[in-house]
Amino acid sequence: MGCLFFYLKVQLSEFCKRLGRFNIAITMYDENLVPLAEKLPPRFSFDRIYAGAALETDSGGFGPILKAWATRLKPDTKDSALVGHFQHWVKKTPGATAKDVDSIKNGIPELARKFVSVRR
Repeated sequence: MGCLFFYLKVQLSEFCKRLGRFNIAITMYDENLVPLAEKLPPRFSFDRIYAGAALETDSGGFGPILKAWATRLKPDTKDSALVGHFQHWVKKTPGATAKDVDSIKNGIPELARKFVSVRR
């Protein structure tokens, strides 16, 4: 346990130093994702957008969030991404099992095509 403390201390110290060196702004909003995207000034764009569990259907859904935020990803950054998770997918999808991951992977190219058409 002692080694973990020193490792974390070094990592957090380096993180604090980097925050001081770079021009980083952290802003928090108490707003749902879709209305927030509409309220932000058009000049705001991001490398990463973390949507969390809001991508799940009962939290807003993938489609409306993707449509609202796709134009906010930096177009000149090839690695920009909208990130989230579907933690309740297995529980809410009848008959879902771990083997269904392949069906999700096969659906990703179709989602990517829709995403590209939304961004343009």
